[in-house]
Amino acid sequence: MKDRSARRAALLAQVAEDRRRIAESLVPLAVPIAYAERGWSVVQWVRARPWLVLGATALGTVASLGGKRRLPGRLLKTGLGLWQAGRWMLRALRAGGTRKPEAT
Repeated sequence: MKDRSARRAALLAQVAEDRRRIAESLVPLAVPIAYAERGWSVVQWVRARPWLVLGATALGTVASLGGKRRLPGRLLKTGLGLWQAGRWMLRALRAGGTRKPEAT
């Protein structure tokens, strides 16, 4: 019985030492990990608000329509392309990742 408790105590000491060494080795990565975590939280925030993607698409459309020389047909083509791109992006965001758009 004493042999087991001595072995257990030695293993626990080894585990504590391993954890300490791992923690020390991760200290230099604390800043990049925090940066990545902030980025991931932004991704989650955007995924929870698909209307934001559509709003940004609409804003991009309006911003790209400067000047009198743009024709209504070109406007329709641009709008259709942006609408389809928005649909694909929303579908990918709702699916939980990136994937190729499906043929409709």
